Amino acid sequence: MHCTSLLRLAAVLIAFGGLVRLAPVATAADDRPGLQSSAMASLDARNQCQRLMHEDADEFTHCARALLEAAPVDSAEQRYRKLGIAYYAWLSTTAAAKNGLPGAEQSAHDFLRLLQPLQLALKVEDAALCTTIPGDCTARVARLKQMERELTRPVP
Repeated sequence: MHCTSLLRLAAVLIAFGGLVRLAPVATAADDRPGLQSSAMASLDARNQCQRLMHEDADEFTHCARALLEAAPVDSAEQRYRKLGIAYYAWLSTTAAAKNGLPGAEQSAHDFLRLLQPLQLALKVEDAALCTTIPGDCTARVARLKQMERELTRPVP
C-alpha cells in the first residue's frame, strides 16, 4: 500500500501524561510528501521510545537521541524523517515537562536545538510541521516560539 494511503487510513495513538487519544493523521501533512515522511518517522519514534518515558526523561531522551544519531540524511526524504523524529522528541519531552517529569525540560530544550536547523534547512514552517502529529497546533506553536525565545536569551 502506498505511503499516502497508509497515512490517510492510519490512526495515531498519542499517550502523554496518562491521557490516551486516538486521532486520524492530519491530512495537511499529505499535501507535502516530505511531511508524510516526517509523520511516519514520528510514529516510528513513538513506537520505539514512548514507553521509556516514566520516572524521568533520561531513558526516553537516550532512545530518541540514538534514533536521531542513527538517522541518515543523504536524501531529502531522510532529512524529513529525521525532522519528524526530532519534532516528536521535542513534543514528547515538552509534554512531560508540563507534567513535571524530571529531566524533561532540559531534554525539550536540547531537542529543540536539534530540530531548528533541520526545520530551517527544509524550509518547513512551524504550522506545517505541527500537522504531522495531531493535536492543538495553536498551543503547540506558541510553546515552540516561547522555547525559541528562551534559547536566544543570554544566560546571566
